[in-house]
Amino acid sequence: MPRNALYATTAVGALCFLTSLYGDKTVYLWLLNTSGMAGFITWLGIAISHYRFRKGLLKQGYRLDQLPYRSKWFPFGPIFAFVLCAVVALGQDYQAFMGSKIDWASVAATYIGVPFFLAIWLGYALVRKCRLVRCEDMEIAPWIERNATPDTTQKPDAGYPAFVASPANPTPGASRPVSPTSPVIPVTQRPPPERGGRCAENPIRRGARVQARSTRAACFSAVKSHRNRMQNFYEATVTRQPYPQLTGPIDTQVCIVGGGLAGLCTALGLVERGVQDVVVLDGERVGFGASGRNGGFVFGGYSLDNADLLRALGRDEGRRLYRLTVDAVELIRARIARYGIDCDIVDEGVMLANWFDDPSRLESVRTLMKQEFNVDWEPVATDALRARLKTQRYHGGLFEPNAFHFHPLKYVLGVAAAASRGGARVYERSAALGIAREGAGYVVRTAQGTVRAKDVVFAGGGYARGVSPRIERAVLPIATYVIATEPLGTRLPDAIDAPYAIYDTRFAFDYYRPLKDTRILWGGRISVLDRGPDAIARLLRRDLLRVYPQLGGVKVEYAWGGLMSYARHKMPQIGRDADGVWHAIAFGGHGMAPTTVAGEALAAALAGERPVPEGFAAFGLTRTFGLAGLAAAQLTYTAYQARDALASCRR
Repeated sequence: MPRNALYATTAVGALCFLTSLYGDKTVYLWLLNTSGMAGFITWLGIAISHYRFRKGLLKQGYRLDQLPYRSKWFPFGPIFAFVLCAVVALGQDYQAFMGSKIDWASVAATYIGVPFFLAIWLGYALVRKCRLVRCEDMEIAPWIERNATPDTTQKPDAGYPAFVASPANPTPGASRPVSPTSPVIPVTQRPPPERGGRCAENPIRRGARVQARSTRAACFSAVKSHRNRMQNFYEATVTRQPYPQLTGPIDTQVCIVGGGLAGLCTALGLVERGVQDVVVLDGERVGFGASGRNGGFVFGGYSLDNADLLRALGRDEGRRLYRLTVDAVELIRARIARYGIDCDIVDEGVMLANWFDDPSRLESVRTLMKQEFNVDWEPVATDALRARLKTQRYHGGLFEPNAFHFHPLKYVLGVAAAASRGGARVYERSAALGIAREGAGYVVRTAQGTVRAKDVVFAGGGYARGVSPRIERAVLPIATYVIATEPLGTRLPDAIDAPYAIYDTRFAFDYYRPLKDTRILWGGRISVLDRGPDAIARLLRRDLLRVYPQLGGVKVEYAWGGLMSYARHKMPQIGRDADGVWHAIAFGGHGMAPTTVAGEALAAALAGERPVPEGFAAFGLTRTFGLAGLAAAQLTYTAYQARDALASCRR
């Protein structure tokens, strides 16, 4: 019996029966709206599928040039399509909500296709026991191996979203290529998919996928030397103490998810307060994320402008929160001395250079800092500044003496070593897969073990995904870029004849500093694109030469990117969520002092010493809305870039 045909005929007959109950025009309108809504939902699905396909492709180590067709405007194309279709689909009958009473009949008629779609989709998922397929498990291998010939030629980087892993050289012991700016989870350490966790996989396809991973590793070995040349300068200049991978179950008082500076400062703060039963989990290596990739500036303040901080909290609480960062600068100095951390510290202040020929930009900042925060930044005249920084780009500056710069990864590793010596247990290659309540405590799962803890701290930053959705949805992973030149020797004073670090007054500012081996470390730009090292080197070298054209022949030896976690309100999110999980996230590119503030605040609260400062409660876990939030962030950054460019032209 042709059952499917019978079911379809019965459904049509039922619709005909509805016309006798509601009228033919009403039922026709339902059918028309269902069809139209289905079109928009289809395009929403296409946008999501395109986006996740490209993400899975790169995360599994394939190159974009292996595709027979590549969308030119990715990721903006699918993001734009998603936002446009969502707005049109949901806003079709906004008038029904605008009256004194909601017109529910009109709402039902317009949006009838939505529950119809959800019923079919969820019904299929429940019957087939399907779940979202991870990017690492997408069955890309069978068709791409048939339709693309492996090519070991290095291709220019087109860029991809900040939270998408980019292809790069294989890490020793890994079965797939990894990026210097993306989490590395070797195939041999990945957890197997749970039984029934997703649709059953064809064993032939599974075998093809495993074989493809080996093929991809061989393909990318040819570009290994090139990628090593352009690696993270900080990683190239440290000697790491290896920490074990977690295997089996363990118990602890406090489990910290994230081995960046926020998590490690919390661990060290607990150890210093006598709480030694602490476990730190990192999915990669300690300092892998933004903590070990940044510019190395250490000064007071947050990503949120100081004037905005006062407006948001009022004078008293705003001053109190700013003072915490000043105290954190002193604490960092003290820990460097106390624990003997060799981190190339240059305690010579930081210079804010005025990009615009407008003295009021500096005067307003200096007045605010002196009157509201009792901090005196020293004004530097244009001629005096140009005698030290050999460029015509700057028009005076403000010198902040209570600031310094250093090798951030060396400092992070020093903090980890100090916490470990104090009794904390640090585990690398131990990515948290989930946090669940268990009685009065929590269980944190990893691929090879579990941690049972009385308290959990989430400090995953821009790289953590799928561990604590309530917290993760409150941050946007935004990329920024850094390069390091070759050693300049006697050429360095021809451009920079000063020991301090420098940044400028634009919203999209450059930040840079001279290194002890006469290199220039130069950072800048904010983007939703996490570009490869060649593209980063090209972009930032252009920025460097715009300020110091006399360095035209200088080579870039290191180029890398990293993900910062940003909140919509531009303040760190420090506190405890509704599930009782503590968190320290969203430092927005100003993390060296604020992560220390977070560590001290959480350590004091967990040790029962004092609660988290009240001011942070005003900056809660505000949702960022995923792709829409990333699109808005990129548009905002681009708008500010345009504003700065116009302001420069006027002067």
